[in-house]
Amino acid sequence: MTAEEAMQRRFSKVSAVLVLSLAVATGSSLAAAPRLSEVARAKIAPETLRAFDAGQKSFRVIVHLEAPPAARLAIPPRGIEIPRARLEAVRGTVENDLRELHRHISGGRIEVHQRFRLQTAFSATVDRAALAGIAAQPDVRWIEHEEVWHAMTAEGLALIHADVLHSEGYDGTGTAVAIIDTGIDANHPTLGGGPIPNGKVVYGKDTADNDDDPTDCGSHGTAVASIAAGLPYQWDSGASFAGGVAPGAKILAYKASPTSSCGSFYPSDVTAAIEDAILHRDEYNVAAINLSIGGDTFNGPCDSSPHGSIYTTAINQATAAGIAVFAAAGNEADKSALAVPACLSNAISVGSVYDSSFINGPIGMQYCGNETCTTILCTDYNPITVKTPTCYSNTDDYLDLLAPSEILTAAVPNGTVTSNFGGTSGATPYATGSAALIHQALPNLDPAQIRLLLGMTGEMITDQHDGANGVTRPLLNLEAALNDAGNTVGLGDPTNVAIPNVRGAPTPVNSDAVITATGLVQGVRVALKIKHPNPEQLVVTLVSPAGTRVVLHNHQPGMTPSGSADDIAGINGLYIYYPQ
Repeated sequence: MTAEEAMQRRFSKVSAVLVLSLAVATGSSLAAAPRLSEVARAKIAPETLRAFDAGQKSFRVIVHLEAPPAARLAIPPRGIEIPRARLEAVRGTVENDLRELHRHISGGRIEVHQRFRLQTAFSATVDRAALAGIAAQPDVRWIEHEEVWHAMTAEGLALIHADVLHSEGYDGTGTAVAIIDTGIDANHPTLGGGPIPNGKVVYGKDTADNDDDPTDCGSHGTAVASIAAGLPYQWDSGASFAGGVAPGAKILAYKASPTSSCGSFYPSDVTAAIEDAILHRDEYNVAAINLSIGGDTFNGPCDSSPHGSIYTTAINQATAAGIAVFAAAGNEADKSALAVPACLSNAISVGSVYDSSFINGPIGMQYCGNETCTTILCTDYNPITVKTPTCYSNTDDYLDLLAPSEILTAAVPNGTVTSNFGGTSGATPYATGSAALIHQALPNLDPAQIRLLLGMTGEMITDQHDGANGVTRPLLNLEAALNDAGNTVGLGDPTNVAIPNVRGAPTPVNSDAVITATGLVQGVRVALKIKHPNPEQLVVTLVSPAGTRVVLHNHQPGMTPSGSADDIAGINGLYIYYPQ
């Protein structure tokens, strides 16, 4: 589901001991370390100076040199050649000063990375002696701390700890994800770089125009696919893409939007794609389906809604087939409803959070209420804080997960990337790719267990926007999911239990969750999802192996909102995290 555009828009104890021993070992070297004069200290960026004072041995810096007048000649406008005098003065200054630095600094290490051509500066990795020596030179004007920049997908990967799973060998290899969207550009280097089938996109189908060509009619599907399972790529221009959440997974590409009205979707076309993915489940080991699309919003589960009926059967079938279906919560800034199909009981709904902290202009992030942006849907005011839910992301008590979105780097057709893709469209493929990693690592989990695992191990984030009523939901944490499954997190077995409708004495129904971790239990959190027409008839009790009993629900009303589609159809239920 497309966001409205922004207006401007896991370490053994051995390693811990090793670190401590290194810290102790550096104690003797600190006494012999070169001292910095006050003049030299004033030239060093605070981050680098703090690291030097803390005993760090190596530094990545940019050294700025005093520039002669010729090196400061103005850069002319387009069409006029840059003065050769400036180029020669810059080059001469950098080369001469580097020679002088090497001559004056004995015993220090300077590893030059870049000699800049329009500024009298160079970047280098230096040791402590070299840093002190450089700072003491009169021709050195400033020593800048060189930051580490990341592609925006890299920030998102780290935020959900997908990078930890990658380092442990889980990248989705042996699995596949189905992207049902506007199609895909399979020629994009992050998506295989050639006709289907290629090394990444192994299958494609256009269910909207009824052919086998799923070429993207726009750009949305290409972006979504790259976030879920795209390959990392570095362009000659310097642009880069860090790769998707599951770069080892294959992709089944479905174009479910007609070329004549790209971006619009008929439920029948989407259903056809879901069915096709189910039929190809075993051939490609399909782990998840991504639906970054949606329609009307509903307050409460919408299984009985005529708008969700055709989706309902298809998604229920996919779930029964062992394929997790992830759907975008929607971008209407509705804090009491989810868009269809995210509101379906078997769809795993995904809302969005910011993937970094930043300040955007004088106000913050403003999102358009229409295509021409003559109205503003909502505003997130500065400063924007990482992990904060976005104002536009639909949220209610039935939302399952949160994932990073704004502001993403994603693939666009014709072999390039964009850095302004977002919305719950961007958050959803993070969850879809996560399911591929979990499926590779824990292949016996069914969709309901994957849903519970991701929900129980996520970092709980509260939506503080007006109307959200403090709804708190889990932000994906794949490291915790992998480490805690079956250890500190027990998944109900069975997950889908039928509650008998009988008269007379109550009939108990059990779902057992086994935890293997040893030690003192300091707290318990339970995710409870029950669909029942009359929750007032139910008592739900958590029972420990020792017999301790905690009542979670005792004949209280259900959660389905009055007047919702399910309420009208006589469907009710409990969708609660305990403690809330």
